Amino acid sequence: MKLRILLLLLISAILSFPDCEYGEPDWQLTPQNYEFSATISAASIYIDGIEQNGGKLAALVDNEVRAIDYDGASLFPPTGSYIFELSIWSNQLEGEEITFKYFDEQNNIIIDLNETYIFLSDDIVGDAFNAFSLTGVSPECENESTNYFGEPASNTGVSELFIFSNTISTLDEGDHI
Repeated sequence: MKLRILLLLLISAILSFPDCEYGEPDWQLTPQNYEFSATISAASIYIDGIEQNGGKLAALVDNEVRAIDYDGASLFPPTGSYIFELSIWSNQLEGEEITFKYFDEQNNIIIDLNETYIFLSDDIVGDAFNAFSLTGVSPECENESTNYFGEPASNTGVSELFIFSNTISTLDEGDHI
């Protein structure tokens, strides 16, 4: 019995860790495979309550990409807001549940957004004054692209060689120790 409880706690702990997706997404869209469309004419994205002014937005049905904003956000000067635009594709006139993902270029991570949209052919959602609001939370995970060496030191013209091991026979420009 104790082993079962321990196993359940271990599985629960593993499943509670965030599922972090790193790197530029390989989102592919083939609108010619779909018959109907709807438009999100203006969407604003807030991650941890902060409006996003870059990155990429995708709409999906069961992880199948149905829309991508390739251009990222555009500033709408009258409101000072950044807006994304999407044409969403489907083979059903209505009823498919659309989910959203955001690629944060600064942190090189894909973030699941909280809101969903129920597809309706020829629907137009949002405008620049009343944008469709999408929200998400940055996952608490170690950034895979962290540079463990920090920023490169500026070249001062002074150098010193430290021998760490007699097995290091050559070093090339750009090597890190």
